[in-house]
Formats: sequence, C-alpha cells, structure tokens
Amino acid sequence: MFFLGEITNVTLVVVVTNTGDPAFNATLSLGMSENTQLVRYPQHYTYDEIEDLIIFDFGNTLHRDTKFELRFDIDVRSVKIIQRKLVFTLKIMSDNNETNMNDNECYASLAVYEKANMTITGKSKPAQFSLTKNKLVSQLDFSHTYEIVNEGPSPVESTTISFLVPTGFTKQLIVLSPPHVSLGDKKFECTMSNTRPLEVDSEQNEIISRSKRASNWIQNDNEPEAIEHKTNTQVIEHNHKMSLNSSSPNTTFLYITCKNVGPFERVKDKAVVFIKMSVGMTDLESTIVNSKSMLEFKSLGKVKFLHLEKTESDSRREVSTLFLGEMVGEQ
Repeated sequence: MFFLGEITNVTLVVVVTNTGDPAFNATLSLGMSENTQLVRYPQHYTYDEIEDLIIFDFGNTLHRDTKFELRFDIDVRSVKIIQRKLVFTLKIMSDNNETNMNDNECYASLAVYEKANMTITGKSKPAQFSLTKNKLVSQLDFSHTYEIVNEGPSPVESTTISFLVPTGFTKQLIVLSPPHVSLGDKKFECTMSNTRPLEVDSEQNEIISRSKRASNWIQNDNEPEAIEHKTNTQVIEHNHKMSLNSSSPNTTFLYITCKNVGPFERVKDKAVVFIKMSVGMTDLESTIVNSKSMLEFKSLGKVKFLHLEKTESDSRREVSTLFLGEMVGEQ
C-alpha cells in the first residue's frame, strides 16, 4: 500500500522463469492503472495503443531454468483519490506451444490510501474598535478572514466550509455581505440562511460557548488578535462584558455554507474566505448601554472533508472582534 502524496514513484519488480523447453520470441506485456506513467523501464519495448499495453521483447531465447528480472519505476503523482488500488496486469507469451497457460499471467495490486489534514485559521481586521474613538462615524466596517490549508501529504478532492455567524440579540445588529471562497484562480459561491442546517451540531455550540472569562480581560500583543494601539501586556478594565455568540440568549444567526470546494491538489494549497460585516453605531451604542461595557463578537468556521474510508474529518476555528466602551485612562 501507499499514501497519496508521500511518494512519487513505485517500483514493480517482475521475475520471469522458464520451467519448460526453450522459449523463442518471448515477450512480456504490462498493463497499468490509469493516471500512472513509466519513468524507468527496460530497453527493447513497444507500446500497443489499441490494447494500452507495454510490450517488452526479451530478444534472446529463454532456456530452461532461466530467470529474468525486470524493474519498472512508475510515477504515481497523478493517481486520484477515488482510485482504491493500482492494478498491474502481466502476461508472458512465446512462439512455443505452452503446456500450462495458467502461470503465464498474473496480477499485482497496490492499495491506495490517503492521509490528509485540513486546517482552518482566522483573524479579525481590525481586531477591536473603541467606541470613544469612533463617535463621528455612523457605521463600523470589519471582516473575519478564514484561511483553509491542506497540510497534506495527500490531496483533498472536495471540502465543505461552513460558518456560524451571530447577527444580533432581539434585533439584527451585524450585517453581512455574501461571501465566496477563493482557491487559486477558482471561486466558489456560498449560501447564507437563517435556518439552522443539519451539519451545524451541538459540538459547534460547545466550542463557541467556552467558560466565561473574568471581568478583567487580559490580552497580549504577541497574540494574533492583539490590541494594535497598545504595547506589552495590557489589562483592560470593564464593568460589564457582553458576548454575542451561540450561547447568548435571544441570539439570531446566519449560517454560511460553501460546498464542493476543491480540489486541494498539493500540500499548502490554500482557500481564503472574507466575511465582510458592518454594524451601525446607533445600534451598537444602544447595545453597549454602559460606557464601560465591552461586546465580544465571535464567528465560527469549520472545514469538513470525507476520507476514502467514508469517515469525516473536520477542523474548526473561532474569530472574535471586540467593541470597547470607555477604557481606563481614555479620554
């Protein structure tokens, strides 16, 4: 067996033994599975296009008890995931009248397995807003960017990428633009719905609704979502923290689903999703009623794909944006 992506070539070793009378004009035919290609082979061969066979001519007479070894190096980089196994058909013929044709043909097979790891990462841009510094604007625009990467070693034929985005409490607070997925020069459309799809399960809620953090929320500027206008580790003091995620009461959601995204043919192939959002300042200020309140908004992304063995694997990532009221010492 072999794992797609781990090796580029396989070697087929063929041993031919003549156990009877001398064989004249002996030839060996080799049939290979699709998406394979010979890269190293013996001399004195021809290709039968009609039968799709490689014919090797032994040239000299094969005498009794003669053994002949042939090696074929075969490129397997183009083998597809859906090919369960590679099959090689071998048949030897000569001008002699064979006494036993049953041992003149054999099959060699090699099981194909895949081993892939899809990861999803994300970030918010910007990572936070200060309401006191944005009093003159009517709307705050931000985005959650997700990157989905095939860490290999095998290619991944198709994935489903989905997002759970809370949009408000009793009324809509967050407005979304329809996103799409970019994978190289290909684009894949996504659907948005406020109806909970079947693939959004209780595990998503469990991931999003982590245990509550303390009122003093610590953020380090070495983290990916660090506070841009602060340096070193800062303690942001707020009297009240609000969370907009799946565990928040009276929360509405949008479910984004991007199906059949792929293939991810090479290691480090990357798909990118921009979820562009906005929130009106009037609605935001009425939500953060206390000037020292903080609203933490979270979205959740998930990538899922199906193995050859029909088992599913998925990877998940949360991205958060902070909306801060008046900070200590801020004027």
